[in-house]
Amino acid sequence: MNSVVESRQGVDIVPSGVMYVSMDGNHVPAEMNHVGKSMSLPESNYTFKNTGLLNYMTRHPIRRTLGRDAQNLLDYFKKMQAKNPGFYYAIQLDEENRMANPFWADARSRAAYSHFGDAVIMDTMYRRNQHTVPFAPFTGVNHHGQKIMFGCALLLDKSEATFVWLFQTFLAAMNDQPPVSLTTDKDSHTGCS
Repeated sequence: MNSVVESRQGVDIVPSGVMYVSMDGNHVPAEMNHVGKSMSLPESNYTFKNTGLLNYMTRHPIRRTLGRDAQNLLDYFKKMQAKNPGFYYAIQLDEENRMANPFWADARSRAAYSHFGDAVIMDTMYRRNQHTVPFAPFTGVNHHGQKIMFGCALLLDKSEATFVWLFQTFLAAMNDQPPVSLTTDKDSHTGCS
């Protein structure tokens, strides 16, 4: 933590260890300034602006993982599939063979899709958990006008490759029967799929 990153403009000085710890810990810039104060550093050594943060993040992308939760999730998927062979799951791995994007659909959801899967909505902005990992449900409407879920995923990144994988996986889970219409949010890179 004793290495220091200084911007060329001379406005941002951040101990690089603090940046990594803070970004992995999902802290916002104000909280990072607080970390600097708690380390008893002079204010000029840790105060930075959002532009400096964005520049730093662009040069040093953060690789998000599910950490210890990945094994718990995999164990849960295996348990559910053992109880019900109609339970479907797929996991996209990152370049280091870690769980990146899990998708799952239970037997009831898959059966509902066969009846009501003509119009599907996929929304990556639905809800974010405490780690800001988007929950991406595939939903529709049944004959009573009630919202039903066909499958869902957690997305650690929103790359084109992720969305191609997600839509291909969803179709595989639904026996390769595409919906008549698919509505998505603007954030889901659907043009590339």
